[in-house]
Amino acid sequence: MNPFESPESAYSFFNATAFFAWIILAIAPHSEAIRKILANLVITFFAVCYAYLLISTFQLDSFNEFSTLKGLQSLFSDPLAVVTGWIHYLAFDLLAGIFIAKDASKLGFSRGIIPLFLLFTFMAGPLGWLIYWVARTTKSRGSMVAV
Repeated sequence: MNPFESPESAYSFFNATAFFAWIILAIAPHSEAIRKILANLVITFFAVCYAYLLISTFQLDSFNEFSTLKGLQSLFSDPLAVVTGWIHYLAFDLLAGIFIAKDASKLGFSRGIIPLFLLFTFMAGPLGWLIYWVARTTKSRGSMVAV
């Protein structure tokens, strides 16, 4: 299957890839090897595909459209541009999830709670990050997140 055959096939392919990566991360959040594989292979793969789609979808003169909501809407009227933006979300949410898994493991969060942080991050990235940050801050007695 060529994921770039159509925007719909690309969307399905990248969603499935991200979903399986998240399942693996949730099953083995304490595994440094799994986190490295996901970061080095999956996120890098997403980044390469994102770069390819960005270069092939957006024209340089269209970047000024990001300055207004109407301009942004026009940029994302192309389904492939929407897929490109979606890959951006998938990659960064997974990157946040990998960080959360690594940091939560280091701080001694249990195997039972880390998948909950990951679920919220998978479904609603910034909300998952916020939930983890509150839990981390509470556990660490007010220390700030060191990124």
